[in-house]
Order: sequence, then C-alpha cells, then structure tokens
Amino acid sequence: MSARERGFTLLELAAVVSIITILASIAVPTYAAQRRQAKDGVLHIALTSLELGVETYAKAHEDGLYPAEATRESLAGYLDRWPQDPYSRGPLSVGTAVGQYEYAVSEDRQTFTVTVHTSAGDFSLPSGYPMPSPAVSP
Repeated sequence: MSARERGFTLLELAAVVSIITILASIAVPTYAAQRRQAKDGVLHIALTSLELGVETYAKAHEDGLYPAEATRESLAGYLDRWPQDPYSRGPLSVGTAVGQYEYAVSEDRQTFTVTVHTSAGDFSLPSGYPMPSPAVSP
C-alpha cells in the first residue's frame, strides 16, 4: 500500500475546509436576516392585535372612547391573548426599543395610534385602520 492510498493530504483537507467556510459565510448572514424578518412579521401581527383590542374596547363602551392607555391590564377581556415580543420572548411591553410598542391617544380619546418598533424601523396603525375581513366560506 503506498502513502497516497492511506488518506487525504493536508492540501486536500485545507481545500475542503476552505469551501465549507465560504459556504457558511454565505449562508449564516442570509439565515440571520430571515430570522430578523420573521420576528418583524410577528411584531406586525402584534400591532394588528393591539389595534383590534383598542377598537374592541371602544365599541364595548357606551361613550365609544378609546382607552387612555393600551396595556395588558386595560385591554384584559378585549384580547384573547396578549401579544408576545419575538425578540425577548416575553409579553409585548411599552417602550422605544426594538420589540416594544407605543400607544398615543388624542386628548378627547377619539383617535389613537399604535406603533411597534421593528429592526427595519417603526410601523404604525392609526385608529380606524381598515381591518381585513375574515374569509367567508360558501
């Protein structure tokens, strides 16, 4: 048996490691960007959920006014489940960091805006934003 038949040379192993490194350097950033995009999508869904909870609150009260604040406590009973922050994996909270939200209501409580902070920037929904209607089966 000759030396060539016993295994791979150092040069062959280095070539394989180089190819794997190049492929990983291409795949890892793409994977990270896709994860970030998915988390931002979850935040957009959370924003819609908060907007629906605030609208439901106003419709449930005779005066039709929006709540003074949109917190887990003030919207209890108007949302089936409080939205989750995909970045911290905890409940969505008020703040200005990525994965948090802000709620602003007018002084007369006739209009509001909910804003979520995503890695791609802020995304807002004003009061009265048209909500998609559920699909109706024939």
